[in-house]
Amino acid sequence: MNEYSNLQSSSPRRRLSCDITVIGANCRDFDQKEKLTVLERKLEHENAVKEKKLKRSQKWDTRVEKNLIIKDIYSSAANYQPLSPSIDEWLNMSNQRRKTIAASLKNKK
Repeated sequence: MNEYSNLQSSSPRRRLSCDITVIGANCRDFDQKEKLTVLERKLEHENAVKEKKLKRSQKWDTRVEKNLIIKDIYSSAANYQPLSPSIDEWLNMSNQRRKTIAASLKNKK
């Protein structure tokens, strides 16, 4: 009865491991050995798929973390004054003002 309730479990992995245990305990003829190897392969495959999904989610977490760091850097950089004037400001400036800014930028380098 207990083996039957274990086989009715909702988890496919648990069902497979229970199947392997039940068949492995009674494994005397060739057909049961074949069933056992098939079930073991299924279990290995499910474990591999689970590990692959876990690795994907970990990669996703690191990508999200990197994007949050980059976003934080850009948002904090937005609070500072720009090092040089924007294009619109540059076009609206007088010639004399442009020359002084260009000279100061050349001197910094």
